[in-house]
Amino acid sequence: MKIGIISDTHDQIDRITKALLVFRKHEIHQVFHCGDVTSLASIQWFCEFQIALSFGNGDFLTGEMHQFLKASNPKNQTGYQVETELFGNRVGMTHSHLPDMLDKMIETQTYDYIFFGHTHIRSSRLSGKTRLINPGATGGLMKQTPSVCILDLAKDVVLFEELG
Repeated sequence: MKIGIISDTHDQIDRITKALLVFRKHEIHQVFHCGDVTSLASIQWFCEFQIALSFGNGDFLTGEMHQFLKASNPKNQTGYQVETELFGNRVGMTHSHLPDMLDKMIETQTYDYIFFGHTHIRSSRLSGKTRLINPGATGGLMKQTPSVCILDLAKDVVLFEELG
């Protein structure tokens, strides 16, 4: 099963559109957005997929985003910290802008995967038994080429796709 991981879209609809093309190409099952969507207008683009959204420091309409996503699909999840289980894998997600939240999640060593954003720098690394994945950014201050991540949970394969 493949999932799409994206972060820091910052209302960049052209890059969101490119990311959705990548997600469709890979036939992903669900989208994990690591925060900083920044508006309801941006979040609506993701509604063709089941979505989990962790709120970032640029997400001011968190209540409205939650209501919109739940109305779109009751299985959608939101929060400053999101936790779920997918095909036997325990997954956690946060934007990582709140002090110590990411560190505390890592310290528990109860997650197989933790997704996070905020830094605008893509990465994949192990911390103990937990794989930490930051998909990079698709908007805002660009420190790297815009990118998303595809994670194949069945094969434990991480693929970053640059959006150009």
